[in-house]
Amino acid sequence: MAPETLRFLHSADLHLDVPIHAIVDAPRAVVDRMAGLSSRLLQRIMEIAASEEVQFVLLTGDVIDWRLAGPALCEEWITFCETVAEQGIPIVWATSATERARPMPAALLPRGVVFLSGERPQVMDCTLRNGSRVVFVHWPEEAAIPDADAFLSSGGEGDYVIAVRHRSGREGLPGLVPLDYWALGGGHKKQTELSGTLTLHDPGTPLARRPGEVDNPSVTVVTLRQGDTCDLRPRSTGLLRWETIPLLVTDTFSEAEFLAQAVQEWESRRQSASGEALLRFEACGDPVRMIAWRREGVFDRVLAELRSRCERDHGSPWPLGIDFHPWEEWPSEWLNEDSFRGELLRQAFAAPGDLYEETAGEVRDLPEELRTELQSSLGGDDPDGLGRLVAVAVLERLRAAEDGS
Repeated sequence: MAPETLRFLHSADLHLDVPIHAIVDAPRAVVDRMAGLSSRLLQRIMEIAASEEVQFVLLTGDVIDWRLAGPALCEEWITFCETVAEQGIPIVWATSATERARPMPAALLPRGVVFLSGERPQVMDCTLRNGSRVVFVHWPEEAAIPDADAFLSSGGEGDYVIAVRHRSGREGLPGLVPLDYWALGGGHKKQTELSGTLTLHDPGTPLARRPGEVDNPSVTVVTLRQGDTCDLRPRSTGLLRWETIPLLVTDTFSEAEFLAQAVQEWESRRQSASGEALLRFEACGDPVRMIAWRREGVFDRVLAELRSRCERDHGSPWPLGIDFHPWEEWPSEWLNEDSFRGELLRQAFAAPGDLYEETAGEVRDLPEELRTELQSSLGGDDPDGLGRLVAVAVLERLRAAEDGS
């Protein structure tokens, strides 16, 4: 008699071979810690699998490109798979199109791994240590629909039927087999959908290697129960956190006050961090002061001080940079000011095209980011946004004239 529950760990898009994005000018200690995150991820998955007493670990694509990973990481991957298998927890690896195009040599394939590969749909069954018979239906990304009768008969022989595909979302998913779970991958962000009583789930990447990829990287512990119930429980990997921190700039702020604010924010993250962290600061507030400070090198000096503190402490979080976007939303009360700023904004909002024509000759001398934003906004459907951009262009021109006088 089959057990009434089945518990397994579902993860995808580990990308063990991919370095952490945007690590620029970081000291060797930071670079080395970032390079070691793939090894720590494997260790974390092993710990979660053991503590949750799962029956197997299911990885739905883009796990490792052996050609890019290098010998040491390939050996760690093999050791991870074989160590987990020795604990009675098989690894089920459903390869992605990239992994099928660059297959790992047979000599490097770890023992104890169930491979779901090939360009055509396939069915594979696996009897687990608790007596459950699980049927895996591997559905490659661009596979054509196979013979329905064969899949229906194959799926009916298992206690649980799990379909696997390295593509997020339900578009194009077949409904040939009575399923208990659709295991997806490839989306890099956690996503769950329901189709009747069937759960479709992409756990997202367990390690965010670039900003904005995923807020809280995790793996998912899935529990299936006889009777069509499915429980999804994320377990945080807690290895790397990306964070954007706003820093206020006012027309009365001094450089020392701005630095103190940045240090306070950095210090609070340093003391509370449970793992590695990468910070990007974003100056916001008075555009005139931001433009002036950018030209005077204030942002560069503050960033240098933050990085110096990080190096002295040999720790995290590493500050990636200080950005500023003076053309974003400004306080509405500025429009009513009896000041040059107020008059400039009123003129820019009333006739941004005309004001742009006056500044067009200086566009080539503007900072690249502002120039790109300005040119892409011409002819758009956001006149207020264009007005703010043109106002900043005027401020840049005036500031440049002052610097040259």
